[in-house]
Amino acid sequence: MPPKKTPAETDPDTDPKHNAIMAQLAAMNRRLDKVDLLSEQLGNIEDSMKQLAAENIVIKTSLTSTQNTLHTVQNNLIRMDQYNRSWSVRIMELPLAQAEEDNPFRLLEVVYSKVFLPILQGALDKDLIPRIPSCEQLLERAHVLPAPKPGAVKPIICRFLNRDYRSVCFRLKKEFATRVNGDPSDKRPRYAHPFYEDLSAATFKKMKELQADSRVDSCWSINGQLRFRLTGSDGVKRVNQIMDPIDSIIK
Repeated sequence: MPPKKTPAETDPDTDPKHNAIMAQLAAMNRRLDKVDLLSEQLGNIEDSMKQLAAENIVIKTSLTSTQNTLHTVQNNLIRMDQYNRSWSVRIMELPLAQAEEDNPFRLLEVVYSKVFLPILQGALDKDLIPRIPSCEQLLERAHVLPAPKPGAVKPIICRFLNRDYRSVCFRLKKEFATRVNGDPSDKRPRYAHPFYEDLSAATFKKMKELQADSRVDSCWSINGQLRFRLTGSDGVKRVNQIMDPIDSIIK
């Protein structure tokens, strides 16, 4: 029978306390390995987020540049459209017979005689024009637009052949255009057949927005360019970019 082992000679592989400690150490090592793995994964996620943030800055910069380019293109297109309309006027409240509406030559004659001829006669009397041009010399064409509402008089757009004559008609409208009451001393005349600049849809919309703003006293157009006066101010401002927001225009 072999001799009994002393406590110092006990086999560690069979010692329960030793085995429990080793098991705890192994579990802790596994947890530490998981922590290291999670730390590495978090580091990778952080790197990915930094990369995404950098890419987001590039995308935002590119988007801003694209928006600015689109903004510029839109303003240029509106400016070109408005320039093309600088030969035209929009006539209101000029009733037409069906035969006049259907015949472009008769339409031109009606517009010429009832709207512009009285102004041209006044311009000739003031020696501002050398002679009164004929209808064929003054107007290129005219066409009738749909009525804004049932029963309303249809607007008419007509195009001048010479913008100088168009300018004269606008400049002397208040003095010589046919009026409803016929009183030339009326400071706010009511014209029998009022005519206005032919504004593009975008320009007309912006003018209405400015007129509706409480900060704006009045807004009007000169040669297709909007101008306005702020409430309580005598200074006149110009709208340089139609697509700019109202707050940016007014400031």
